Amino acid sequence: MDDNASMSLAEVQVRRDAARKDLERWQRVLDKKACDSCIHWTGHGCKASGGAVPPAEVQRTGCQAWRYDLIPF
Repeated sequence: MDDNASMSLAEVQVRRDAARKDLERWQRVLDKKACDSCIHWTGHGCKASGGAVPPAEVQRTGCQAWRYDLIPF
């Protein structure tokens, strides 16, 4: 029986592999989470905190206001 509500083994494997690649991509984004990868960071301070410069530890790990720019250029 072939219908639109089912997938072949090959289709499942393709989707699994695509999901794995997507997960790896997002993990790399999280691994780089820091002030310098945040849309709020100006290079001199944080726009989300009124221009304040976060402590070094926060700059290395990011904070709750951290936002990722989905446009990579």
